[in-house]
Amino acid sequence: MARGGRGPTWYATLDTGGVEQGARRLDRELSGLHSRATAVGTALGMLGAQAVTAGIRGLSSAVRTGWEEMQEAAVAGAKLDAVLKSTHQAAGMNRAAMDALNASLQQHSTVEGDVITNAQALMATFTKVGRETFPGAMKAAMDMSRVFDMDLSRSSVMLGKALQDPAKGISALTRVGVTFTAQQKEQVKALVEAGKVQQAQALILKEVNKQVGGAEERYGRTLPGALEKARRGFKDLAEQGITALEPSLLRAANALNDKLMPGLASFQKDAMHILGADLGLDRKLELVFKRLDQTGAPAAVRRVIEKGIVAGASNGPKLFM
Repeated sequence: MARGGRGPTWYATLDTGGVEQGARRLDRELSGLHSRATAVGTALGMLGAQAVTAGIRGLSSAVRTGWEEMQEAAVAGAKLDAVLKSTHQAAGMNRAAMDALNASLQQHSTVEGDVITNAQALMATFTKVGRETFPGAMKAAMDMSRVFDMDLSRSSVMLGKALQDPAKGISALTRVGVTFTAQQKEQVKALVEAGKVQQAQALILKEVNKQVGGAEERYGRTLPGALEKARRGFKDLAEQGITALEPSLLRAANALNDKLMPGLASFQKDAMHILGADLGLDRKLELVFKRLDQTGAPAAVRRVIEKGIVAGASNGPKLFM
């Protein structure tokens, strides 16, 4: 991820084989469970099955969202770790400090954590952006991203270049829309020549904040911004849930595949045979419920099917006669 021939290049390879296998398989089996429940519901006349099995679809979606968020966060974190290592933490901040800054920035913005982490990794490649300047630079980059309608990675690189070499980098900021007077440009140049780079950086950030400061936070207080925060909150919850369930994912996937799915398939076949028998409705229902108990399906799944059968018997009894 080197830009313009500078900075470290890395390729993050994450060893998450077992977890990834479990997450993907669980998602696949949950989707299969929804299809199977729908098929059973159709065969038995479960008119209310679609509403109940919506919960299964929702669980499958949450698993998929949580896995994607966890994976993105892990990749972004690996990039940041690589930069901090290769630059010997020139930013004056270790990973814990970076994470704390990330959390603080999220409180007043709509930007997702992994996006901020990616931007931190880019900003950290500019080794003259030290501890005193880094937090303010990240906030300014987020405001620039909002005002100038550019992604955070681009605004972070642009601002990082300006802070790395203030005398030259100030021109790039001028081109994007941040204006500096001739006097300010001369002042920045003089500070750099005097070895006062940090003061030159402070002058640049002051002018950037004067023109775009607070833009991201103000956007977060609008209706669209509030909705984006709510969506981010859901993704964060999904990620936390999947992270907490890592050790159980593979076991759950195996249980669905090895026990529940074959059981439902067998139940469907037997239920169709029972419903076609020359028996009274009450006897049919008794035998179907008894066969359902023998599947070994969790109580919650059995309740879904039982409610569908009752609904089918109430709304379309001819299907069972």
